Amino acid sequence: MLFIGNSFSEDTITRLNCPFKDLGITLLGVNACIAGCSIDKHYNYLRNNTAEYVKQVYDDPSQGCFVQTTKNVLADIIESEDWDFVSVQQVSDDSGMPSSYGNLYNLVNEIKTHLQDVNHTRFIFHMTWAYSCDSTHPAFLNYHNDQMEMYNAIVGCAQALDRNVFDIIIPNGTAVQNARTSYLGDTLNKDGFHLNTEYGRYMASVSACMALTGADISKCTSRFTGLSAYQAETVIESAMDAFENPFEITESRHKSADPH
Repeated sequence: MLFIGNSFSEDTITRLNCPFKDLGITLLGVNACIAGCSIDKHYNYLRNNTAEYVKQVYDDPSQGCFVQTTKNVLADIIESEDWDFVSVQQVSDDSGMPSSYGNLYNLVNEIKTHLQDVNHTRFIFHMTWAYSCDSTHPAFLNYHNDQMEMYNAIVGCAQALDRNVFDIIIPNGTAVQNARTSYLGDTLNKDGFHLNTEYGRYMASVSACMALTGADISKCTSRFTGLSAYQAETVIESAMDAFENPFEITESRHKSADPH
């Protein structure tokens, strides 16, 4: 699987091998990213062979195991494998701004020219998440520093996608919002916008795994340092609910802290 994104795709792919391992599936996950990179920039960089991409290769189910190289050309990364899935996304600043998606399908079409087998690869849209309520990210002003306004705007943009192009959506924006209704509250972010390295990234990974496979992720057992079984159960619930209802919030049943 190839993510074409930024630090938000890194949040999602970092632990993705773990739920796939639980399902008995070997995953080669690659993140081609530039920090804060938008759809417009990806499109222009791909057309101009801009050698600015960080290539992160996750090919081992061990925690956080990857090889990283810099100064890569995106076309070379795309051409390097016969990808089952390619994921694109908008930068978080503009994720709820419809006017920022003008080059989305131009980007997809440009990616297709570099695929080994265009009929084999499926395109995915990665729906990112709203910032924490106390976020100091400057782009939060685009949404009047209102988490629900940002979430609803992100959902609106995702709902407007051409589903003939994107037949899979990774509903991480909704998974995060679901988890925020649990006892975890608004604690999934480490800095107001990126996901924390414990249950935030874990939830993003199982949400992506379920979107890609449709498998039952309730039995995923690979947990990370600092993540309790109850926390895992809580975020898995939020991810599964997002899979069932990707464009609306489902209240968590985990309202109380770990009873054990």
